[in-house]
Amino acid sequence: MSYISPKKIVYPGECCPALVTGLSHLLPFQVISNGAYMKMEYSLYGADSWSEITLPVTTVMTDDFFIHSYNGEPLASELPCGVYEFRLTAGETWYFETIRVEDFIITENAYTLRDELMLPLKFSEQQFETTPLIAPCDSFLPFMYATDNATSGSVTVYLYDEDCNATELTDIVVDIMTIGGKTYYIHEGGCFSPFLECGLYKLEIVDGENSYFSVWFDVECGIEDIPDGNRALRDFNGCVMRDADGDILYESCIS
Repeated sequence: MSYISPKKIVYPGECCPALVTGLSHLLPFQVISNGAYMKMEYSLYGADSWSEITLPVTTVMTDDFFIHSYNGEPLASELPCGVYEFRLTAGETWYFETIRVEDFIITENAYTLRDELMLPLKFSEQQFETTPLIAPCDSFLPFMYATDNATSGSVTVYLYDEDCNATELTDIVVDIMTIGGKTYYIHEGGCFSPFLECGLYKLEIVDGENSYFSVWFDVECGIEDIPDGNRALRDFNGCVMRDADGDILYESCIS
């Protein structure tokens, strides 16, 4: 939970507030100010209606500065789920980055926000130039993408290489589900052939008039770039056994 003063940090649209995975804790922070701690306030994002919140803040003074610290200890009362702004008054007013509070209860439901956040292969209606994910050459990383757009009932998936050449994929299974008014596209991983050549790729899901693009992933067919001590002889999905040089010994999917 970082901060800046005197200007607020905001985020555009629905992109990227910091995440808190519980109702009774905030992320730890430390503020060095010229004044004593007075209060901490929060507001639902964009509402500009502030309420005071009780935090277990400790304060020490050194070289005429106040150091106010919060170590992530439990709050006096729980926060409702939502996206919030926070500000602290201690001589000056310190505005924190926006945070999103979610109550993560681990259940048997596989299609939860927790899973959506943890799955590595992200999708968007826009195309982003991100640091590529490392992926094996014999399977796609699992993904789940949720959108407010309605589904046409079927999808076509395209694979793009780094030169933007597109190939339709017919052997990748993407399940479509409608949950709580949202459309979910879910791929749980698995073996496929032929194997991909080493290089950069991204996926496009086309559903009616809507297209969704994955972040780039970097397919590694060998292990020469993996640091010593981290050389797995079997790919993570169990489909391929390799020797110490990374050469394929056999190709066999394990159910």
